[in-house]
Amino acid sequence: MMSEELLIRFLTRTCTQEELLEVEKWISAGQANADWLFEMERVWSLKDELRFSDRKEIENAYRLFLSCTQQESPAKSAKGRRLTYRWVIRVAAAVIVGFGVGVFYMYKTTQSDITPQVVSQHEVVVPLGSRSTLVLADGTKVWLNAGSRLQYATDFGQIIREVYLEGEGYFDVTPDQQHPFRIQANGQTVEVLGTSLNVRAYSDEESIVTALIEGSVKVYGKQGKEVVLQPGQQLTYVKKDHSYQIDNFNPDVFISWKTGKYIFENTRFEDIIHILERGFNISIQLENELLKDKTYTARFENGESLENILDVIKRNAKYTYEYKNGIIVIR
Repeated sequence: MMSEELLIRFLTRTCTQEELLEVEKWISAGQANADWLFEMERVWSLKDELRFSDRKEIENAYRLFLSCTQQESPAKSAKGRRLTYRWVIRVAAAVIVGFGVGVFYMYKTTQSDITPQVVSQHEVVVPLGSRSTLVLADGTKVWLNAGSRLQYATDFGQIIREVYLEGEGYFDVTPDQQHPFRIQANGQTVEVLGTSLNVRAYSDEESIVTALIEGSVKVYGKQGKEVVLQPGQQLTYVKKDHSYQIDNFNPDVFISWKTGKYIFENTRFEDIIHILERGFNISIQLENELLKDKTYTARFENGESLENILDVIKRNAKYTYEYKNGIIVIR
């Protein structure tokens, strides 16, 4: 069982590198552990719905949240592998206590859609504002970013190792010379034998980006052309004209999402907005067109709220914003 202290540090993004490795090892030890932690992350993330609310009420909700975590654990759950729906609702109620029936009703009626879940035997869906992790039958570990979907055959690994990705995923692939691992992502195929890589293939983005951390991969585009990447290289494939470009990249920046960090390095403001929308599950309307293509560099590694992130960036971007009708408007 994960200690309460480590759980809190994980949820608040204050873990040391050693503690993050401990958490990853604990997740890999069993699917029940992963299920339980994903439930806790999802419930904890509800606090972001309240980022513009009264601080005292949020602190009270936080204390109630902790009291619930002390009452039950995955080992005591009647379901064994997952928390019961009643348990999750009780913790959710603690998180949003005092903020009105409307918010709680929204959570209850959409709970099956906002909890990271396996919606069929071969499909994993991760909602906006969340992240998820799973281990495939061959031992390959997969981290999925917000708004992502992963599909794979029920007999995965028996004949072929192939997954279909929409969104962003980090893959730590188990080596198997006889069975190459293939990632199908919006018409692009990435083939590996055993490696660590990140693939970003959101359907609403203009390009697909494959970044290799270690090992070697082959990338095939719709035109059938093969490109081999070396560690530290990323391939950006433009969907519209099928062109591509290979660049070096900083792994700490590119896969910062994997540990809940937001690290931007000469990143276009419009791209930052899209990342924050997915990460915090909120709509952001950019009315100042002059900001779209400006680039910014900043690091947010301690679980900063969306409000804090926007406040830091606006010191250089010179904009104003307001939260209105569930949407953040930037002017």
